[in-house]
Amino acid sequence: MELEKVDSAVLCKALKSENWKVIDTRNSCTFMGWCLNGEKKKGHIPGATDYAADWIRFPFHNPWITREEHLQRYERKLKQKGLTPDDNIILYDANGQDAYVVAEFLKERGFKKLYYYNFDQWEGETRWSEHYEMFVPAQWVKKIIDGEPAEFYDGGPYKIFEVSETDEPCQEFLDGHIPGSVHISVNEFQREPEWSTVSDKELEQFACNNGITIDTTVIIYAMGYKGASQVLASVLRYMGVKNVHCINGSSYSWVFQGYESEKGNNPKQPVESFGAQIPQKPREIVKIEEARLITEKKSEDQLVDMRPWEQFTGETSGYPYIPKGGRLANTIWCAEKYYYLNPDETIGNAEEMLEHWKSCGIDLEKRVVFFCGSGAW
Repeated sequence: MELEKVDSAVLCKALKSENWKVIDTRNSCTFMGWCLNGEKKKGHIPGATDYAADWIRFPFHNPWITREEHLQRYERKLKQKGLTPDDNIILYDANGQDAYVVAEFLKERGFKKLYYYNFDQWEGETRWSEHYEMFVPAQWVKKIIDGEPAEFYDGGPYKIFEVSETDEPCQEFLDGHIPGSVHISVNEFQREPEWSTVSDKELEQFACNNGITIDTTVIIYAMGYKGASQVLASVLRYMGVKNVHCINGSSYSWVFQGYESEKGNNPKQPVESFGAQIPQKPREIVKIEEARLITEKKSEDQLVDMRPWEQFTGETSGYPYIPKGGRLANTIWCAEKYYYLNPDETIGNAEEMLEHWKSCGIDLEKRVVFFCGSGAW
C-alpha cells in the first residue's frame, strides 16, 4: 500500500497534537536503545509509542498460551496505547519496510489516516530506556558467540543458560537451543514450596557448579517466555555478578532471526570459587522478614502484587500448595500483563510501564518490591 510521506516539521507538530499519534515500527530492541540495523541514532523519538512490525511477523510458537490468547495480545496492545481509527497516525522506520507492515495491519482494523516518516531524517534528540543492556537482542548474543565486539561486553568469559522449572532439560531444548547453552533448573537456586532463594552459602555452591564467577558475563533465556529466567537474573545480581543479561523475548527470538541451533545437552563446567562474598547487592532480593515490615507499615518500601486479580481479591489462591486466598496487607495490585510483554514476548514499553505503575498508586521515588504467588516476580 502507498503511504503519504511527511517531513520532520509535520512530525514535530503531530507530537504536540492530541489527534495525532507517532508510532515507531522498528524492532522493540531498537526502540529500547539498541542499534541493530545501521541506525544513525540510538533510541526513539520522544513522544512516540511503539508497535513493531516484528510483533506481526513473529510466528506463533508459545506452548503456554492458546493461539486465540496470542492474537488477543495485538488488540489489547492497540487498546493499551489508546490507538483508534479516528487518529491521524505517523508510522516511522529506518528500512522502508516495517512501517508498511504495520500500516497493512492497521488498515485491516479500520485505520485509514496513515502516514510515513523516515527515521533517518530525524535530527532532534532521541530517548532510550535506562539500563536497556539488561535485555539483549538475539543479534547481540550472536556477536558474542562469533567473537565479535559488542556493546556492553568486555570480551571476557561468558556463559549462556536456559532456565526452566524442570530438573532436566525439556525435549525442545535437546532438539535445538542457542549454541553453548547449559540448562539450569530453578530448583538449583530456589526452594519449594515457598520458592524462596536458597541460602547465600548454597548460592555460592550453585555458582561454582555452573561455572559462574563475579566477572562472568551471564546470558539467560527460556524456551518460550517464562519468568524463571528473570528470577535467575535477580538472584545473580543479588549475588554480585557484574554483567547479567536476559535475551529480550525467549528462545524463539533466536529462531526468528534464522540463526542455527545446537542439539543435545551441554555439561556444566564448574569453577572453584565465585570470587566474592555473597551477597554483593543485598537489596536486589527482599527477604520475608523485610517484607513483613512493609505489610506492617514499618517501612517506607512498597509491596506490589503481580498476581491475577482473582488471586489478589481472594477468589482463589491460584496455587495448589497455597490453601488460603487473599492478599498481604498494605500491598498494591499492578498486574496488567499487557504492559509488561509485547506480542512477540519482548519486554514492553518502559515509559508506558512507568506511567501504568503511577496509575496504580506506586510512588516511583520510593523502593518498589514486586512479588507473585510463586516467589519473586
